[in-house]
Amino acid sequence: MAVRIQQALNHHDKERVYRFRYTVLDPDFVPEQTEIDHERGLIFDSHDEHAAIFYAQKGPDIVGSIRVITDLPQQLSEQGMNLYQCHELITRLQPHQTSVTDMFVLDPKVRGQTLVSLLWSAAYQFLLTSRSDANITLVGPGMFGLYHRLGYRFYGQPVRHASGLNFTPMVLTTRDYQYLLEIMSPFAMNLCYEEDDDGRIANLLTQNLSLFENRAYVPPLDLGTFWATFADVYARSTHKRSNLFDNRSPNEIATILKHSILKTLSPAEALLLERSTKTTIGIVIRGCLGHGVVSDFGHHWYNLFREGDTFVIMNGQVDSQTNIVALEDSQVAILSPNFATEIKSDDPVLAARLSMSTLAIIQQFIAEMEEGSVDVENETIAIQL
Repeated sequence: MAVRIQQALNHHDKERVYRFRYTVLDPDFVPEQTEIDHERGLIFDSHDEHAAIFYAQKGPDIVGSIRVITDLPQQLSEQGMNLYQCHELITRLQPHQTSVTDMFVLDPKVRGQTLVSLLWSAAYQFLLTSRSDANITLVGPGMFGLYHRLGYRFYGQPVRHASGLNFTPMVLTTRDYQYLLEIMSPFAMNLCYEEDDDGRIANLLTQNLSLFENRAYVPPLDLGTFWATFADVYARSTHKRSNLFDNRSPNEIATILKHSILKTLSPAEALLLERSTKTTIGIVIRGCLGHGVVSDFGHHWYNLFREGDTFVIMNGQVDSQTNIVALEDSQVAILSPNFATEIKSDDPVLAARLSMSTLAIIQQFIAEMEEGSVDVENETIAIQL
């Protein structure tokens, strides 16, 4: 069944989208601006009132949504202005030139490159027609490289979200055609050179915002792989993998790290694991790593590991072309091949618990490998992560 993208133009549709977000999002991400309009009998987020909301509908069900808030000083709360760190940004531009994109939400059962690309394309087209020259969004760990590929760049300090994760504000200079074309952003297909702002907004931000990043690392993915990766990484952000650090005390974590090899990787740097008959177990301390084929024609990911994930690489999953590559500045701890035996001398109880946790993680990893595909609009596509 085909997915249709529509804009929520009345209060009834906006409430339907709100209820969809409420059922899908983690409770920590549910907006605090919830209000009840007794006269109209509606439950809504006050930011929805004047925002442009696009939603994907499959049959009778909503399966995805994205929201764009324009005219920030009037339509965004003071708390939101502080969260997005956009006071200085607005002083450098006209208020009507700035906007925020948020509430990008997908039904975890229906995801894939088509759904994601259609929602983002609708939002971007709205940014063009509304003449919003700078669009702001908050990006969590593991998604930076993918948002870089869309055209977003850092401009503010990381902020602590209620969920406990750090999110970083990023800005898209909407009509910077040459830059979008240079990084092969999918948005470049919606823009023509006649609308190019000649980098004017980017230059203005470079001159006035010390943290604005004029250039960024962009993953070299073809568009199909990019959108599939974007969809799957986002879905995984709501599904926390088992982690060997879970429920460990600081002393226990220090013991695990003592028997690990710490590696710091720059964007696009490979971990360079050697082929082995043993299973390699690693923990992503920070950043994001992709496991897949690395070639001159692009990178194709079989799996992707975010901050906090414990990953398992088995014999045969690493060869001359297949490796683990950093998508952003990352640090990873590789456990010693005999870590359980080594840790046993320091903490026998921890060693026993780690052995059981490791077995569970390997079983989870094998189960994920056996899934192999996701159903998207009656089509089956291989997960390229």
